[in-house]
Amino acid sequence: MEHRTPPTTDPEQRGHGREFVRFLAFLILAGLLSAGTYVVEGLEDVRPWRAGEPLPLLRFLASSSEVRLDAYGELSAVPESREAATDEQVMASPTLDTSGLPEAFGEGVARPAPMATGARRVHGDERDGTASGSELASGAQGAAGTGPEGSQRVATAASGFLSRELAALPVRPPAVPTTLQQKPGVLDSWYESLARAEDGEPGRLVRVVHFGDSTIAADGITGQVRRRLQARFGDGGPGFLAIEVDPRWGMRPGILRTHTGDWETQTITFGGSELDRYGLAGTVSTSAGESTVRLGGLKQAGVRQLLHRFDVYYRTGPGLGSFSVHVSGAASARVNTQAPQSGDAYRAVEVEDGARAFSIRTLGDAPVVLYGVALETQGPGVTWESLGVAGSSIASVLAHQERAHLRSQLRRREVDLVVYQTGGNELTYPHLHKGEGEGYEKVYRRALQRLRSGATQSACLVVGPLDQATRERGNIVSKEQLDRMIRIQSRVAMEEGCAFWDARNAMGGAGGFARWMHHDPPFAWTDLMHLTMPGLDLVGDCLADALLAGYEAWRQDHPDAGWRPPPMITGSPPESSSVVPSPAPGVGPQSVDPTTRSPDG
Repeated sequence: MEHRTPPTTDPEQRGHGREFVRFLAFLILAGLLSAGTYVVEGLEDVRPWRAGEPLPLLRFLASSSEVRLDAYGELSAVPESREAATDEQVMASPTLDTSGLPEAFGEGVARPAPMATGARRVHGDERDGTASGSELASGAQGAAGTGPEGSQRVATAASGFLSRELAALPVRPPAVPTTLQQKPGVLDSWYESLARAEDGEPGRLVRVVHFGDSTIAADGITGQVRRRLQARFGDGGPGFLAIEVDPRWGMRPGILRTHTGDWETQTITFGGSELDRYGLAGTVSTSAGESTVRLGGLKQAGVRQLLHRFDVYYRTGPGLGSFSVHVSGAASARVNTQAPQSGDAYRAVEVEDGARAFSIRTLGDAPVVLYGVALETQGPGVTWESLGVAGSSIASVLAHQERAHLRSQLRRREVDLVVYQTGGNELTYPHLHKGEGEGYEKVYRRALQRLRSGATQSACLVVGPLDQATRERGNIVSKEQLDRMIRIQSRVAMEEGCAFWDARNAMGGAGGFARWMHHDPPFAWTDLMHLTMPGLDLVGDCLADALLAGYEAWRQDHPDAGWRPPPMITGSPPESSSVVPSPAPGVGPQSVDPTTRSPDG
């Protein structure tokens, strides 16, 4: 009798069968949907694989490599036969890709190093040039030495194909050494002023104003450049300070700035002022009652530095009131800002023996409108004045800074160098995306010309935007508009007689933001737009490196530049001599008629 196996009635087995059928149906459906993305136009962004990408899953099954997490949080495959190269090994590698490098004294654009032998990229955001956390410039890997500050420096052997400036730049991983791009003579006037300060010319102050957005609003980048230059050329003081700054959007760490009473402050970002006049710092403050502001410099050995010159920038016009100035609590002078027509005026106070603080008190008789105060030492020294306003852009300058007003403010400051750094807030501008960005170029040129209009005899430097990123297919990739923006800004800078420094190149170019964000400690925030303070300080160091390298090369070519003390005159002293002390505040030639308007009105 034939024996038949009865059909299973086990519910668990029937459940497994249904799950398998559902899983198989899911795979078929997923495969059909995936295949559809290659057929239907407009679905390119959701395709599971694109040409040039590693095959999904298969690379892990077929490879015998060991997969490790590198210092940036990226998976890197290392062959079993060899270990990943260390930073030191990469730096000492004799293999240099010199193709396309600039000729000596050319543009000086540094390029990332090739990836170390034995390590290859598995996935990510075009992070070529990384190896165990280092990002070096081509030419920076040839036998590096150790400089006096312990920094690894580019070997002199590289100077055969790199400019002297690049050959002298320190290597500061993950940053890339990046020199200034400039035509001959563009920065000569600034270099000459630096040379005179370095040689000790009495009273020599080298003034630099650095305009920008949130990148420098909290003194990021600018603070480090200031520290580096003042350490070498002398401390010229804080320079120009706005009366009031919202600490949520900007600050100047270390300086003294306190207030009492009610101040109403507007900036070029949001506007709101009665007139399109916002002063050098892009910030204007008004007090209708009795208010005070107290300003001072940095502390040195626990005591505020001595300052010798205070210059108040304010508005004059119908219906405006009075304020008084006080130097370290001493006797004050009263300034009346009432005038028949609206204009700008200035009040300079010089203190021969120096003062540690300077105060302004509004008297409450009518509104008083102030732009800021410039605070300086007696020199010699450098000021690097951070004039960043969070959220500002080229549109802010053109829409809210009256040309004649800005020209007057800059003329009064008598700056040696104008620095302009913006771009992050302009990446969404429609005219940057249209065509080749001709519309953006036109507007950017107008903004740069307006900033330079009051300092036509001053040197000029444009600092390009930092890298910014976006998330694409799970990866952090640089915003594609940056390449176009940097090309435009560089071209405009050259044509307008400015030098250019590529801040994005200093971050390693495309993919730099992701590398800096995954650095330990992080050099970039997860908002994919801003750098952390250590990251900003690193960029500041790189900019200072480039400025000093350019200056050193200039001094080599101009050995007779600078200042020499006048020869001593021997013989009997004159029958009589006297030292004229600086006048008391508000008295004598240092007083400026508050009703006097600038030539630009």
